Amino acid sequence: MILHASAAFVKRFKCDVTGVDKAWSQSPRMDAWSSHHVRLGTTPLVLAMHDMSLYTLLIPAKGARTFADVWMRMVGRICETWWQHGAEFDPNNQAVIVLPRSDRRRIGSMNEMVHHLRWMHSDGCDLIEMEHRINQTPLRTISYNSPARKLAELLKG
Repeated sequence: MILHASAAFVKRFKCDVTGVDKAWSQSPRMDAWSSHHVRLGTTPLVLAMHDMSLYTLLIPAKGARTFADVWMRMVGRICETWWQHGAEFDPNNQAVIVLPRSDRRRIGSMNEMVHHLRWMHSDGCDLIEMEHRINQTPLRTISYNSPARKLAELLKG
């Protein structure tokens, strides 16, 4: 898998980033995710966004000190999501390469998600409700489709 990590994510989880001095293309792939570390109030979270569908997972990061800690949580959530859509995913057979984020559209979409999350958090929503709402929101980047619908289409194919 490819994980495009934000500077905040890299700093928080002290992960090694491959080829920081190179310009990497962040073309959409089924095995590529973008990640960011954010706090909602006192709750540390990892936003993991699937690069092709923009489907977003909110992963609680409380107690996660290293990249290995958060990676295991992410793989578990990705596996759970794939299985919910009837797709196969082997969590025990996943290697990861961490690259810097480079696609401005995905960075913009992720920033938009952070703003939505902050608004929903101030409105009293819990993580499950926030994740559901975010994945039902139509986004311009994916032709005004919702991330949930786009992921379902991709996993059927």
